[in-house]
Parts: sequence; structure tokens; C-alpha cells
Amino acid sequence: MKSFFFNSIVFTLLCCTAFVSMAQDRNIPPLERQVSLNVTNMPLDVFLKLLSEEGHFSFSYNPKHINSAKKITLNCKNKSVRYVLNQVFTGTVSYKNKGNHVIITGRQEPKASSEQKQPKYFKVTGYVIDKSTSARLSEVSVYDAKTLNSTISDDFGYFTIQLPYNSPEIVLKVEKMGYKDSSILITEKSYQSLEVAINPDLPVEIEVNVPNEDTITTVADTSHKVTTVMFQEGDTVTKVPVEQYSDLWMIVNKKLKAHLQNISDPLFRKAQISVLPAVSTNRLISGNVVNDYSFNLLIGYSKGVRVLEMGGLANIDRGDVGRCQLAGLFNIVGGKVNGFQAGGLMNINRDTMQGAQAAGLMNVNWRHTHGCQMAGLANHTRSIKGAQLACLYNLGLNVDGVQVAGLFNTAIKVKGAQIAGLFNIADEVDGLQVSSLFNVARKIKGVQIGFLNIADSSSGIPIGFLSIVRDGYHKIEVSTDEVMRYNLALRMGVQKFHNIFGVSSTLMDGDKFAWSYTYGVGTSIKLAKKLFLDLDLQSSQLNASTHANYLSMNNRINIGLDWQFAKNVSLAFGPSFNTYVVDSRLYDENSFYQNVGKGYPSLTFSAPGSFIDTKSWIGWKAAIRFL
Repeated sequence: MKSFFFNSIVFTLLCCTAFVSMAQDRNIPPLERQVSLNVTNMPLDVFLKLLSEEGHFSFSYNPKHINSAKKITLNCKNKSVRYVLNQVFTGTVSYKNKGNHVIITGRQEPKASSEQKQPKYFKVTGYVIDKSTSARLSEVSVYDAKTLNSTISDDFGYFTIQLPYNSPEIVLKVEKMGYKDSSILITEKSYQSLEVAINPDLPVEIEVNVPNEDTITTVADTSHKVTTVMFQEGDTVTKVPVEQYSDLWMIVNKKLKAHLQNISDPLFRKAQISVLPAVSTNRLISGNVVNDYSFNLLIGYSKGVRVLEMGGLANIDRGDVGRCQLAGLFNIVGGKVNGFQAGGLMNINRDTMQGAQAAGLMNVNWRHTHGCQMAGLANHTRSIKGAQLACLYNLGLNVDGVQVAGLFNTAIKVKGAQIAGLFNIADEVDGLQVSSLFNVARKIKGVQIGFLNIADSSSGIPIGFLSIVRDGYHKIEVSTDEVMRYNLALRMGVQKFHNIFGVSSTLMDGDKFAWSYTYGVGTSIKLAKKLFLDLDLQSSQLNASTHANYLSMNNRINIGLDWQFAKNVSLAFGPSFNTYVVDSRLYDENSFYQNVGKGYPSLTFSAPGSFIDTKSWIGWKAAIRFL
């Protein structure tokens, strides 16, 4: 009884195991199921029946398409059904999966004839496996470097490739990322079924032993190139990341993408003609080919171009481009550009640009530009030695040359010039900033010209209506002169050139006051340690009680000495040269206008037929300044 119960359990487990195995097989296409067979002189029809039973599927074929009497001798272990059929039929029939069936269709081999033309192509098929594990490898690149015929292995490691019959010598390259490259010499120009085993490219662990005062470093080197560095106490190491351009996100074609990942060494061709990246004379390896010339009807895709590339819509190059690149819409380059590049919309380069760029909208260089960028909208680059010209704006971290933009320029360091319609912004400027609105910089060594100039420090000259320099020239001035008894002014900018803003008043007859507001510019020249020579140009609008309805402008040139007798305090005094321009109609409103400069020798001029009077005299000014 116990024996019967035990045998029942064993039988049940065996049945379950067989059922699970069959269920797993059904998830794998029949042609990819692995079988093990050892037969000798077995008729073909009997062999096919045995093969179908071993692989748990059924065949469907027309008996006319096979030679049933053919004897089969075969010894294989853990080989795919497809591999077995390839060995048996050697390409004379074709077969495909349909459900759990393998359908064998008509003969592919031509009938022998004395007039039979030589075929253009022959087929090579096979599997790519991992040599260490025997696992079948998918997405392995298999290609002929001469003809650029290529394919990739499928999910089960199977590949098929057509090769030209008239090629003198064919060497198939088999490459996959993470594996060592392999080559296969094809000597027979007829159907062949191969099994290619490739080795993993495993990293080499290297232990470097150095003296006690040094360190022990373990290096993982996948390229098999070893560099030993001796570190002494006090040494430092800076790790510089290697920036690699990846455009795989743009590639839709599976084979093209696989080739880009697998094939490391570039291929070279004289010329390419393409419609789209996957429709090219370079076929599906276009992304691995460097061309001398590339002509692209719509979009071109290549490893690089050495002389000329023209694209109706776009050019995309993973590596370097030389001499000339033209596109109707845009150019995208992953390497260096050396020459002229023009795009109807954009040029985008991830490395150095040396030459000239022209774009309808924008130029973008990830690294350095040596030459000229011209764009209808904007230019971007990390650094430039040359010129950036844009209708809207320019951006360059380091500029050695000139930036010219319709609106604004931005940079970190400028050695040269920034010229903009609205404003310029930079951290350090050694040269010139010119704009109609404002200029901003942290450190200026040169000239700023704009309505408003702002800087932390300046060893140059800011020229504008208002210049604010944090470490510059700042003075609060209280003064008196022959026209206005009480004057308060603010001087700001730099010593060589500063702006003057002031307000003034003086007592007229009775208890009424005349007043004025003043704008001017000045310079201060050092004569001795605490003695300076001042030269000011000022213009004041003079008003009696209420604001004058007509012109009443006193223009002064002040020449004086500024003596800093105490810390942050100085005395200034000297003569002034005045020219007062006034509309004579103001004389009837208040006698103040007619008495300006009275008591000082003066010259008066009245233009015939005009209300404008001009009076000139020599006056004086005395002031005390703070800060």
C-alpha cells in the first residue's frame, strides 16, 4: 500500500514537470526551441516528425517541397530548431512560425542551367552566443565593413544577412557593447549557417602596491590600458568627468540604435546620399560612418563629415564636422566644427566651433567658439574668441572679442566689447560696455557708456547720466556761489569721471526764495597726496519762486582745488565761468532773472528778432565735501 502511494506521488510530479516544461516551450516560438538529437541515416520525413515531437510543435509543408528519401545524419545538443533546419536544408527552403506550427514553403534554390546568371547575393544566417554561459545574445551587430550590409540578432540571438556575391573578400564583424569584437572570414560564397561565440569584455582588476607613504589603489579598467601614478603626501587629485554626447533618444530604428551602441570604431566613406537616417547609401550603419561628402534630401545622419554636408531639412552628426555644413532648418553636431556652418533655424554643437556660424534663429555651442556667431535671434556659447552678432541677445561665459546685440548681452568675463541696444550684463569687463539703457558689471577695467552704469569697482571710466560704483567716488557737497547762496550736491561715479546732482536756493527781495536744480559731470585730478584739481561742467535751471515758464539756464565751468584736510572731509574753492541763457519775457515776471550775475563784469548778447539773451561772467565757488 505504501509503495503504491509513493509511486503515485512520483508519477504525479513527473507529469506536472512535463506539463510545466511543455507550457514553457509554448511561450517560445517553435523555431527557437532547443532540442537534442542524435540520428544516423534517418529519412527526412521521419526526421521531421522526430524533430517536431522533440520540440513539441507540428510541421506544415507540401511533400513536393522536400525530398523525403533524403537521409539525415545529425548529432546536436541544445540547438534551436531553426539551427537544425538550417543544417538540414542549407537554405533551399524557407520556414516561419505560425502559432505552434512551423510552415515550410517552396524551394529557394534555382534550377541548374547553363544559362543561369550568377546570383547577386548569398545569405549567411546564424546565432550569436555568450561563450562563457552559452546564452543567446540579442541586438548584436553583424556587418560587413566594406559593403556596409548589416543586421542585428533578434531576441533569440538569431541573425540573417545578405552579402554580395561579387565581393572579393568578406569579413563579417560581430560586435556588442560589453563584449570583445570578433571577425569571421567568409570564404564560401553560398548559404551558410553559423554559430558565433563571443567573449565578455570583463574589467581587469589591478592592484598597485606603492611605498608606505603612498596609497594603494585598485583600478577597474575596461579598456585594458593601465596607468600607474605614485601619490606623495600633499598631492591632490581632480576628477574630470568625460562628457559624452548621446543622441540615442532621437533614433527610432532599432537596428540603427543597436549599431550605435555596439560599433566603437568609425568607418570611412567618400560620400553618402540619404533621405532619412535609416534610408541611406550607408544603410543602417550611417551613424558609425565618417563621410568626406554627405548629401541629404531630408535628414542626414552620420558619425562625421570631413569636407561638405548639405541637408534639405537637417544634418545630424555624432562626431566632428569640417569645412562646410549647410541645412535648410538645423545642424546638430556632437563633436567639433571646423569651418562654416549655416542653418535656416539653428546650429547646435556640443564641442568647440572654429570658424563661422550663421543661423536664422539661434546658434548654440556647448564649449568654445573661435570665430564668429551670427544669428537672427540669439547666440549661446561657453566662451568665444571672436564676435557674437545677434538681433536679440548674446550669451557667452567668457568673451574675448565683441558682443553686439539688438537688445542685450550677458557674459561672465569680457575682454573686448559689449554693445547692445538696451543693456549689458557681465561679471568682469576689460574693455568697453556700450548700451542705450544700462550696463552692469562687478569689476570694470575700461569704459562703460550708457544712461545708467552700475559696478562694484571700476579702474576705468563710466560715462552716462548716472554711474553707481560701490567702491568708487562718492561726495556730499555743501557750497555757495555768486548766484545761489545755498547749494547741496551729490557727486558719484569715479574720480576720473563722476555725475553731479544738486539743488540750490537763495533769498530774493522780501521773504521769497529763488531756487534751481542742477546736473553736471566732473573730473578730479590728483596733484599731491591730499590735493586735487577739479573740473566741473554744470547746468542749472534757475527759477524765481515758481518754476520758470521759459528758458532760464545757467551753464558753469568750475575750476578749483580740493584739499582733504581731514579724513572724509575736504574744502574746495575756485573760479567759475558762467553763461546764462534766458528768455527776456521772464523779466516782466520777476526782476531776479534780469539780475542774475549782477555786480560782476559781464558780456551780454541779444539775438535780433529773438527773446533769448545771453550773459557771461566770471564768478566763484566755495564748498565743503564729506565722504
